[in-house]
Amino acid sequence: MKAQRRVLACMVLVLFGGVGLLLGRTPALSQQPLKEIIMAYLPIGDFLPMYVAIDQGYFAEAGIKITLKDTPGGGGVNQGTAVASDSAQMGAFSTNNVIAGAIQGFDFQVIAEASVGQARTSKATALMVPLDSPIKTAKDLEGKTLGTANAGAIMTMMTYGWMIDNGADWKKLKLFEVPFPRMAAPLKQKQVDTIAQVEPFVTLYKDQLKIGRVLGYLTGDTDRTWSIAVYFGREKWIEANPEIVKGFIRAYDKGVDFTQQKETEARAVLPKFTRIEAPLAQKINLTSWGKGVRLNLLEGMQNFMHELKFIDKKMDMRKLVSRHAKVN
Repeated sequence: MKAQRRVLACMVLVLFGGVGLLLGRTPALSQQPLKEIIMAYLPIGDFLPMYVAIDQGYFAEAGIKITLKDTPGGGGVNQGTAVASDSAQMGAFSTNNVIAGAIQGFDFQVIAEASVGQARTSKATALMVPLDSPIKTAKDLEGKTLGTANAGAIMTMMTYGWMIDNGADWKKLKLFEVPFPRMAAPLKQKQVDTIAQVEPFVTLYKDQLKIGRVLGYLTGDTDRTWSIAVYFGREKWIEANPEIVKGFIRAYDKGVDFTQQKETEARAVLPKFTRIEAPLAQKINLTSWGKGVRLNLLEGMQNFMHELKFIDKKMDMRKLVSRHAKVN
């Protein structure tokens, strides 16, 4: 009798397990341990679709756990060095630095776009000047001092592009290095004439602190569309974990769709992953995102870096993009 009951119990389990499969539920799979990706990043709004994908459980559905590793750049540690040293498997990093690293010999490969500045529309990056500054045009910046994260930063490059497109000589601009969160003091004290700033600081300085005005939007006032940041990893890790990489791309694409279709709800996620407070999160200018990797944007970035002599040689951008990425 006991044996019959055990057989019956097994039949019930099989039956209901089958029903669960028919209904699309896979409890056994959900109990599998998630594969961890340590992601080196800066807690800024550029990476909103990734935050959304974490918050909505898209990465978990793909069997992935994203562990965010804040790498502010102090002490020579940034997203590039974190990935190169294997202390992070992936990074969200400025495109120019990933290109420069690959040219220097690191086995960096791009997995997906992270942030794009659209020509004539984006207001997420800007040059700001003090409220009472006499500077009105790009030409007025010649001989002046720019506050920027560092000389090789993408914001510095974008400033040079803005000056070129607006008829000024970028070589006459002097640089003063200062991290994004600390730019308020040198701007107010006029240690610098202008700053190259990102959101949320553009809106914060302009609308809340009222310490500066926008001189120009770095992509919104030019015909250049910039690949600002990408998600990348080392080729050896990517090729050892192709299913994780593909799962990351699928989940991230869902995050992009959610962000584009439900912007207000997506913005509400920002305070969970950044230091942006909820009211400000609904006001800041957002960057743009896409699915896949646009090869022409990588090539355009490399060409401009070479023109400015940030790099002394070029590489085939097709080799920079992972074979698992979706190339557009």
